[in-house]
Amino acid sequence: MKHRYTIKLHYLFRDTLEIVGSRALKLVPATCGIFYVNKSSPFSGGTGHTIRVCGKNGFPVEDQKAWPAWDL
Repeated sequence: MKHRYTIKLHYLFRDTLEIVGSRALKLVPATCGIFYVNKSSPFSGGTGHTIRVCGKNGFPVEDQKAWPAWDL
């Protein structure tokens, strides 16, 4: 059954797998998370969920505040 919650769940699951990886799917874990966040509510929505997944799994996180300092 498809409805808004199952669709959201799909995206949250996908984002989690992108961070932690999966041996069965041959996905290598991330080394860090780089995000564009809503400045007034950076931990809201799917991005906030993915940032929390990074934190719980020990991956460093940066957002757009850090980008100007990068020497690319």
